[in-house]
Amino acid sequence: APQAGFMMLDDFMRQPSARRVGERPTDAAKMALTATDNGAIAIAALLFIICIASVPAVAFQSQSPPSFRAQRNVILRSASTDDASSSSPPSLNVAIVGAGPSGLLLAHRLLSSRSIRAKVSIYEQRSDYRLQDNIVSGSSRAYALGLGPRARQAIQSVDTQLWNEVSSRGYPCDRFTLHVTPKIKLRLRDGVKKLPRKYNGASVVKFEEQGDREADPEVVEPSVLIYQTELCAALVDGLVSRYGKGGGDRVDINFETRVSEADAKDGFLSIQTEKFGSETIIGPFDFVAGCGGVNSPVREAIASAAPRGSFQAETRNLPGSFKVARLPSMPPLLDPTSVALVLPSKPKADEKGGDAQDDATRPKMSSGTMSAFVEPVTGGEACILFAGRGGGDSDKGDATTERTETLLSDWRLESFDEDDIRAFSEDILSRFPLLVDTPDQDMNLMVRQLLSQRPGVAAAVKCNAFHFGRAALCGDAAHATGGVSGQGVNSALVDSAVLAECIDAQFATTGSGADKEKTLSAALLAYSQRQVPEGLALYELSFGPEGELGLLGRLRVLLSTIRDTLFGGRFGVGKPLLQVQLSQSTRSFSDIRRERNAYYGEAFPDDEEFQEKLAKLYDA
Repeated sequence: APQAGFMMLDDFMRQPSARRVGERPTDAAKMALTATDNGAIAIAALLFIICIASVPAVAFQSQSPPSFRAQRNVILRSASTDDASSSSPPSLNVAIVGAGPSGLLLAHRLLSSRSIRAKVSIYEQRSDYRLQDNIVSGSSRAYALGLGPRARQAIQSVDTQLWNEVSSRGYPCDRFTLHVTPKIKLRLRDGVKKLPRKYNGASVVKFEEQGDREADPEVVEPSVLIYQTELCAALVDGLVSRYGKGGGDRVDINFETRVSEADAKDGFLSIQTEKFGSETIIGPFDFVAGCGGVNSPVREAIASAAPRGSFQAETRNLPGSFKVARLPSMPPLLDPTSVALVLPSKPKADEKGGDAQDDATRPKMSSGTMSAFVEPVTGGEACILFAGRGGGDSDKGDATTERTETLLSDWRLESFDEDDIRAFSEDILSRFPLLVDTPDQDMNLMVRQLLSQRPGVAAAVKCNAFHFGRAALCGDAAHATGGVSGQGVNSALVDSAVLAECIDAQFATTGSGADKEKTLSAALLAYSQRQVPEGLALYELSFGPEGELGLLGRLRVLLSTIRDTLFGGRFGVGKPLLQVQLSQSTRSFSDIRRERNAYYGEAFPDDEEFQEKLAKLYDA
């Protein structure tokens, strides 16, 4: 930057003070140049040199900015190279797009590394989680996440204190009940039981020599149910307490900042602030991590920058929609210590061929496949996720028009009166009798929350690589199953821990004097080679075989499911249920998928095949 500044000083000294960017001076303007002008310009240019030399990442803004690519090229021409000291860890200027669980944990891991000295800037379009009330607003679709052993090990790889800070905000739960009817229930899980040793799996991440050790495989802890806002708030608090005020300037968290465009090759971002109004180009960063979910701008940047036909990403919306209600207490007829899946009952009015409501102008819920997933959370509260088919693409209309849609439809709360709210409550109770004893004020609160929300639609993502250039993807940006497997946050946290582990290990091997770009490239390749198989395996385990199994195949799956339900690998008979292995073990998804090759029609590739393909992916 100083060199670029002196070049600009020399250029300014040769041109008139009235020169604008992009203009060539006229002869008349050259004649008008005076010694006073030269002195003023020289002082201004020297001040520019001093300022630009102290800024690690160049940023500029204008009312009518040039294109993202044009501004990036201007900065690249004036950017300086980093001179790493051979006696200290190399510096790494990192941008993390998305302050979700994976992005925040990645920041923790990079900042705690002993092989690099990271400077981390995080960009998140949502507001600061710590400023939100504990009672979620009616427009929120946030539901409680389950942190299992995979997530626990990933967080503990920073230190035990961070895990304690996170888990203290959640509710430990080791029970799961399926309510087929109001009178028939199946306790699918009752307390966490140690799986047979062969199904335990190794640690999903490595632990620092001087840090925490791998947890005792004989000790099985329950999952922790926690809202994503609480999880993220705990991780943000951890960053601030360790590296924020009083801890230097190594982390910068920017909320209400939207990343509209990214450059995977040269490490630039286009960000919008002030509620996404003004736009600024920032960079270059040594490394950009895409942790912003299924609509990741970093994934789009990789797709546009990678050689044609190399990087492949598939995204699709899953059928159905969902809404979430948050209640002050668990419904009285449900076990307050157990997660419950409640299947709907057919209302008596429907059985008689009539409607639950006589007034044709009243809103009605159609019978359908909507189910209720009820989770106990900290403070004795309950989180109820209603999910099913229908309602996602419905017309809004108003309350005077007859409707036969579900609560999952896109309604407007202000369009309804108290009689409408009461009608919705009665319809919910007729379809979910186990909610009957819920206090009237809680039912009223539930309906208002559901009517205030737009229906959520889950999406699936699958990529054949998780990196390119200076960029890498974690979590839903790289692989998403839309909540089908219940392992979204767990796998995302493992991604972040493994990515940081690969970066740390590669720089520890090469040392501070090595080429930073080549070292980072090798680290990102190692990350893809480890996690692409895991992402693909989880995707296939979640959605099953793509083609028809046939009668024999379906029969095999049915019989094996019955066997595993009854024995679960005990006495050497069968295996633990798939969901149990995913949620209660740290066994690799790849190994679990390979065990099921017979159900899929083709064998899942081995690790060596993945490594070879990824090593050659960008050769062209």
